Amino acid sequence: VMSKYCLAIRRDNERCMQSMIEYGVQMSQMTPGQRKLLENQTRPLWNKLAGDLYPQKMLDKLAGHLKVFREDGQ
Repeated sequence: VMSKYCLAIRRDNERCMQSMIEYGVQMSQMTPGQRKLLENQTRPLWNKLAGDLYPQKMLDKLAGHLKVFREDGQ
């Protein structure tokens, strides 16, 4: 059920994005260097806040899911 739900959400997100582009919103992409810079600036904060705002275990699990998502070409 969750797989079907996630696919439907992604499909709807893509349709929404296309609609916004048709209304004049311009797509922008980060270069790999810009993305790495942003990651390098935000990751220390993630780790600093773990244990205070959310459990370290939750951060580790989320980071693992994010890694898999990005490895799948997203």
